[in-house]
Amino acid sequence: TSAALIYVGILMLQGLKRIDFDDMDQMVPVALMLIGMPISGSIGHAIGLGLISYTIMKLFSGKAKEVSVLTYAISALFLVKFFLAV
Repeated sequence: TSAALIYVGILMLQGLKRIDFDDMDQMVPVALMLIGMPISGSIGHAIGLGLISYTIMKLFSGKAKEVSVLTYAISALFLVKFFLAV
């Protein structure tokens, strides 16, 4: 099973080619997700961290209209999950 996990990890990293690392709105959420996965041991928590940071970055950079209502809703749910987790 470890070979399959390594293969899936390589497939996931291939998406990094399309990230504009000069754009902080894209770079910060991706970096937090990449750091968050091994630290938390959870892909779901890392995705939540990335979504929350993406939403916050767009809000504070004046690009709030670029974020969909669904992204705001999912980010809010992740915030509730993280703050209510014991």
